[in-house]
Amino acid sequence: MLTLTGVALLVATILAVLAAPLLTRLVISASEAAPANSELTTAFSWLLLPQIFFYGMGALLGAILNSKQVFGPFAWAPVLNNIVVLATLAVYALIPGEISINPINYGGA
Repeated sequence: MLTLTGVALLVATILAVLAAPLLTRLVISASEAAPANSELTTAFSWLLLPQIFFYGMGALLGAILNSKQVFGPFAWAPVLNNIVVLATLAVYALIPGEISINPINYGGA
């Protein structure tokens, strides 16, 4: 079950990443109220769509832990995730460079 789900999630994630320009065009065209930068939206999609695999595997592994009456690691995972995100944000803030909304040039460093 773990292998089958892992492969299915990996294939779905790869397909979603490859279809990112198409998906962002669908989202942008559905919300015509505000103008959007399609290149920036696609760049963010390429960065964020791999989360499909990790969220799916996290949910599956959490269900396996719950079925074995092991609740600690799954309960502490969001805390560790927040620590990693805050550390990443701090490193990003400390890196010298100019903040830009251009998807090709996010900063000098």
